[in-house]
Amino acid sequence: MSQPPQSASNDRWAGFLPDLPEVYDENHIVLMVIDSFGVLALWDFSEIIEKAVIERVPPPQKKVLRVFDVTKLETIEGALSWDIPLDLESTHMIFEIGQPGREFILSIGYVGADNRYHELGQSNCTHLPQNVSAKK
Repeated sequence: MSQPPQSASNDRWAGFLPDLPEVYDENHIVLMVIDSFGVLALWDFSEIIEKAVIERVPPPQKKVLRVFDVTKLETIEGALSWDIPLDLESTHMIFEIGQPGREFILSIGYVGADNRYHELGQSNCTHLPQNVSAKK
């Protein structure tokens, strides 16, 4: 696993996201571009799916958002990736990827004591544009 090119930071977009429902009880991850550096990720997984995955993960378990740089690739296989730790109850995150002009896919899952990744789901592919800044 590689280190992220920029630190994950919500400070830049504080107040950008309106209040959202706590759960939709659907199994999906949505990845949206904010500007050339930042993205908004929204996710929701049913309790049934979460429990099924957690049962396969040896404790202690940690929930992570895995970022895949899939630029010039058709799948996540062989993609450069890094993990961002998540709170167990989190449902969204705004963060800086810091690589304009590249394509990314997100995955959310759990890592256990064996360091194996157990995926809950995967997002759409999103392309960060060149030189676009979010305006408040």
